[in-house]
Amino acid sequence: PADLKQAAKMVEQSVNIYNCERPHAALKYKTPDAVHRAFSG
Repeated sequence: PADLKQAAKMVEQSVNIYNCERPHAALKYKTPDAVHRAFSG
């Protein structure tokens, strides 16, 4: 990254992919976001 602002944006995008797009085997191939929404109603 060219600067701290760009690095922060890259981290934010990575966290979003990990939590909202990438299925997890431990969660029966659901995303953490989907599992969280199912429990929080």
